[in-house]
Amino acid sequence: MPDFIREHIARTVAAQLAHVPSAPAVGQIRALSAVNAINKQNSRPLGRNVGVLLGAHLGGQQWQGWLVTADTDYATDRDLLIEEDDGPADPQAGMVMTRLPLRAIIPGDAPILAKLSPARLGAVIALAEAPDGAEPIPPRPGHIFARDLDAEHVGITGSPLGGPGDPRHAYRALHQQLADEMSSTAEAVAPQTKEQPIRSGFFAWLFSRHWAPAPVLAALIAVIAVQNLWLNVGDDETLRYRGHSEVTTPCAAVARLRVVFKANAPQETVVLLLRKAEARVVSGPSEIGEWWLSLPADASVKEALAQLRNSPLVADVIVVETKETACQP
Repeated sequence: MPDFIREHIARTVAAQLAHVPSAPAVGQIRALSAVNAINKQNSRPLGRNVGVLLGAHLGGQQWQGWLVTADTDYATDRDLLIEEDDGPADPQAGMVMTRLPLRAIIPGDAPILAKLSPARLGAVIALAEAPDGAEPIPPRPGHIFARDLDAEHVGITGSPLGGPGDPRHAYRALHQQLADEMSSTAEAVAPQTKEQPIRSGFFAWLFSRHWAPAPVLAALIAVIAVQNLWLNVGDDETLRYRGHSEVTTPCAAVARLRVVFKANAPQETVVLLLRKAEARVVSGPSEIGEWWLSLPADASVKEALAQLRNSPLVADVIVVETKETACQP
């Protein structure tokens, strides 16, 4: 038996043993063999499995996330490769296509291919948010590189797309069609009510093919404008690569938080609380009241957490990651 087949089998078995059946959760990479409809009657079988990295739960079986494929030879500079340090991973989970976000129906029995830590989810977001044209490496199809994705995240990616002859253009276009189909199918079965919140912030950005900030609830926009808070703005951290000088911007974020507010929390009061805690809105709100926040380096993480956790408006607060970054003169 060839060594590569032996390794493939070993990785598959290791992933199956490590990832026992459990409820879908953020960070899991789930295998899908079809474009699923909610009742499965209109599901379209796929010729091969694809993966979905789960990023946010929208209720029921509907999730938001990113497309995951096995074909690392087609990696671009926007595709994050799954690494050995990520733990047992089925060979079907080769890379996260960070520029192919989607919505999908995820059955509870969909196999778990791999699990990513919060830090690695941060790397996925950092790569997706990186500006176009920032990569100082030439197009080299079939090659991969270790990169500093931002000041805190390192990952392995491919190179930027080349000219029309680059085979990765066709590969990406094919999977863009698949991501669009999954999203439209999930949208078609999503319950529509007058009270349903408008997708906004990070989640609107995440599923916008044009990568442009989306509008938020009108009342919330007004309050945010008055309070000088900005949505859809990540930390001002400099993208750098191995072997290049790092430039640290003043007062980079010192912590990232995930905060879930109670369903009856008034939006105006929520924004005032965030301002009091000196928290910057990176994304949100989602349909379940979830916000992603960052705290600048000149803010007290301990005090901000205390304010949020002691507020009757807050249902849950999780510190996703922290770092020690001093303000630069």
